[in-house]
Amino acid sequence: MPSSARWQWRSAAACHVRRSRASSKETARRPRCSACTSRARTSTSTIGRYKGALKDRARTIYSGTVIIRQGAHKCDAYQTNRNILLSEQARADSIPNLEILSNDPVRCGHAASVGPVDDDVIFYMQSRGIPYEEAERLVVIGFFQEVLDRVTLLEVRSGLESAIAAEIEKVHED
Repeated sequence: MPSSARWQWRSAAACHVRRSRASSKETARRPRCSACTSRARTSTSTIGRYKGALKDRARTIYSGTVIIRQGAHKCDAYQTNRNILLSEQARADSIPNLEILSNDPVRCGHAASVGPVDDDVIFYMQSRGIPYEEAERLVVIGFFQEVLDRVTLLEVRSGLESAIAAEIEKVHED
């Protein structure tokens, strides 16, 4: 199961986290992704994007917490967890949390989505002559594209694209 995380510091007070995961098969333990971001200073920002594609009996749990400490002012924090389920047996759980201890204005939010690939999208692609497995592969690659587009180092991006493509090929061999 390839997993990659990239931290990019835009300034002394900003952090962007990107993580992607593709998995298949049933595992003995449930993979768990935990993220905790704590903001104690003024004018800080954090954006976390976590994406996963799961097939067969794959399972994952995402638990993310953003904490804005008392005395932290003008903070900006947002976390998202998006998962595509490529089989009826796959499961992804999301547990986003916000803990805001400051009474100053802050901008914080979280979002999570878990669901299958839209059947209409696959049908449309098949109606254009694209076989089912290729259509599913294109949808998964497009799903991860948001994360890949933000990786600025070409070598790292190429490695991630290769890892995702290899994992998708493994899924389709089964």
